[in-house]
Amino acid sequence: MKDRIFLASLFLISVLIWSCQEDQEYLEYDPSVLMKFINQDSIDALTGEGDTIYILNDSIDSLTKLISQQNVFISDTSDNIFELGDSVEDERLTSEERAKVQAELDRNIKAGADLSDFKDSLDLVKDSLSNNLAFWNGVVNTMESGSVKIISIVNLAEEESPKVEYFDSLTVWPIPLSMNDEYVHLQLSIGDEDVGVIQQYTLEIEYSLSTQVDEKGIVTRVPDNIDIVSHDFKSKINNCQTSCNGGTPNYTVHF
Repeated sequence: MKDRIFLASLFLISVLIWSCQEDQEYLEYDPSVLMKFINQDSIDALTGEGDTIYILNDSIDSLTKLISQQNVFISDTSDNIFELGDSVEDERLTSEERAKVQAELDRNIKAGADLSDFKDSLDLVKDSLSNNLAFWNGVVNTMESGSVKIISIVNLAEEESPKVEYFDSLTVWPIPLSMNDEYVHLQLSIGDEDVGVIQQYTLEIEYSLSTQVDEKGIVTRVPDNIDIVSHDFKSKINNCQTSCNGGTPNYTVHF
């Protein structure tokens, strides 16, 4: 009798442990839409005619031409120094002629040194401008990659909807959708709180939801027929309305 009770108890414990394991594996993932955000206003402010990168490129081009001219002057002066150096050693020259050649040689040597110093200073300025250009080009490349910081997202379509906060920058953002509805009205805060630059945008998305359960009991709510019905970004590009290949964002928006 005791053996039967023991075996029954062991069976019940096993069932309970198995049930707990099943509950732990039964995970549910919220639906989301992948989006890329391009800060077009900032890109235009750096790359437009008369703006930072334009001015840097123009200045570097002007310096390159000026440095090229200086190299020609330095080369001509070096030739003169070489010829005058030979002439001053000519034994056929009178003392007065040799003095004139020496004076001309000294002037060319000084001119050559001054030209070299000036050219070196131009090189330093060009290097500094080139470093600045590389920095700002890197900033533009980062923005063109879609790397932005979303501070928070809240769904205005749901009462007492929790504000989802973020702390890192991403190039492709999984924008959360609702499991309770097939519509969200999102308010996105984009920017950098540390420098006090925050921009707010609204985004209305309609979609349909389907449920997928894998062999481990993981439930995924998959959005399909995704459609941005309203937004206040500068523009949007529709890449794909269902699951995109290789993590490609469903939408790319410019702001």
